[in-house]
Amino acid sequence: MNPSPKPYILSVDDDPLTLKIVARLLTGQGMEVVCHQDFRQALEEIRRQKPSLILLDVLMPGMNGYEFCGQLQKDPQTSDIPVIFLTSLDTEQDQARAFAAGAADYLSKPIQGPILLKKIHAHLRMNHQWQVLPGGGTDPEEEMDLSKFSAFKEALARELKLSEEMKNRIFSLPASQFFSLPSEVGITPKQMAMKMANFLKLPYLPLVDPAEILLGILPRGFCRNYSVIPVRGKRSKYAFVLANPFNLELADALKKFTRQSTPLEILITEKRNIEILLGENGTEGFRRSPKCGPGPGAGDPSDCESNPPVFSGDQGYRENHPIISLTNALLESAVNERASDIHIEPKERETVVRLRVDGDMSDFWTLEKETGAKLVSRMKALAAMDITERRKPQDGSVDAVILKKRYKLRLATASTPGGE
Repeated sequence: MNPSPKPYILSVDDDPLTLKIVARLLTGQGMEVVCHQDFRQALEEIRRQKPSLILLDVLMPGMNGYEFCGQLQKDPQTSDIPVIFLTSLDTEQDQARAFAAGAADYLSKPIQGPILLKKIHAHLRMNHQWQVLPGGGTDPEEEMDLSKFSAFKEALARELKLSEEMKNRIFSLPASQFFSLPSEVGITPKQMAMKMANFLKLPYLPLVDPAEILLGILPRGFCRNYSVIPVRGKRSKYAFVLANPFNLELADALKKFTRQSTPLEILITEKRNIEILLGENGTEGFRRSPKCGPGPGAGDPSDCESNPPVFSGDQGYRENHPIISLTNALLESAVNERASDIHIEPKERETVVRLRVDGDMSDFWTLEKETGAKLVSRMKALAAMDITERRKPQDGSVDAVILKKRYKLRLATASTPGGE
């Protein structure tokens, strides 16, 4: 525990002038500030006394800020410390990397005092609210709403007309194993999530739009332990996307956190979708299809079949960049649904993603228009298309490893009144 009644802020930057400005600004607001110019000293300081909040630069000698933040996230003792990146890097890609590493917020230099103070006070208040959240160390069986969970198992057994042997098996499974059951009873994880949503009369969400995620609202470790993502609510300030809606401890913690007397706004999705957004076990990789056959620049046919070059068009991106996570989740969902085609169709105010399954095309998801445009750009980059060309039709292909299986994806673009 921090022995000081004042907020204790750790500022890490290799620029002495920045450290001086930050220290003067925050001490003038009654905060205790400790400054360090390298990460080794900062780690020693954190071990000595846990700060209330960390201000962190990205570009520093040795380890960079993303790696340092990632180290903090791996340690349960430090994963709940709010980290605000304060850096000269200001592109959307840089911000995405910061959030993917576990940062609570991101501010670009030069420092604007009022904005920095507003952010710090907001995250200190949020950090205080985090104290009501459990650490996730209790037995999953003790956390479950057993009456609803048992009723759902009964309904599932009746609907699927399970044998007595399989019915006994699903009733004997602990909660930790139940959600890996779908393949044994002949349904997909998506179908299981949809059945839970239908049983509880809650909305089902096939994918989580990165534009809707409320970053820095919940500690990353908590989100990982309980498979939960905070998003913008339609009826309230916050909504929560869950993989296990029967977890009583989670529901109680979220009510305390939001301080809501009204029912929480809950949506259901597969655990896999949440894991991808948290950067865990994402799609394993993409490979650009090389030129094969005769002609200049053609590769050896055997190379085309078994050793395509690793796609390297994602310089500076991480696998848990929001748009990469969205792309991975969409491709995995298409594989699980056995879809033959994915259509990304821009409309006037939104983008509709559609899947063709067994010859029938149906709406799968609706994205914000800007998110849809970024998804199209991501797909074009994978297939080595010209992402700046949006009027002329283009074709390309890419080899992808999705859910441990290899696929060849063929991509084509066309210009429409709503966009590409």
